[in-house]
Amino acid sequence: MKFKLTSCSYYLGICLACISLSACNTFTPHALGISDAEWTKINKNKQNELRTLYYTQQERDVKMMEVYKKNAALNFKNRIQVRVFDGTAIMPPFTTWYSYQITPFIVIPGTCVDHPLQKIPGKKDEQIMLRACYQNGTLFLDPSKIDQQKMTGTITFHYSPIWDQGFTYQNVNTSGYVRLKNASVEIKID
Repeated sequence: MKFKLTSCSYYLGICLACISLSACNTFTPHALGISDAEWTKINKNKQNELRTLYYTQQERDVKMMEVYKKNAALNFKNRIQVRVFDGTAIMPPFTTWYSYQITPFIVIPGTCVDHPLQKIPGKKDEQIMLRACYQNGTLFLDPSKIDQQKMTGTITFHYSPIWDQGFTYQNVNTSGYVRLKNASVEIKID
């Protein structure tokens, strides 16, 4: 009898987790970096196509994270410190670009980080999440949630020995979710 209770509790826990995950995975045009006004101008077929692409990417992200975690276990050293500064980023409701606060973040090989870029001046909720993934010596920034060709990142930086001392890439522009304009990206082996 105790086994059945544990078994039922286990399955109930899994069901609750799935429900909460699906609630977090609710689609909105903002998830694609599209304003409500832009969304209403898109025909229904294209909206359905974009919705499907969004859910496909969500599934792909889960699979990629599994691969990244396996690779991280093999190559845990040489994490990188990244600083994104200068320039602007688009922020909800996705109608204009804003300056953002400079906050460095760490990316471990084989992982992805969703790093907040907070609007200047701004409240805590006036921000956008910049995704950075570091895989096999390559930093991928700002993936597209619309273009399947750019789902890993709309810009890539391949390892260079100058990262050991730190190097700043200037006038960086991306076409992903955050759409950086004229940003500077500093990468340093941590």
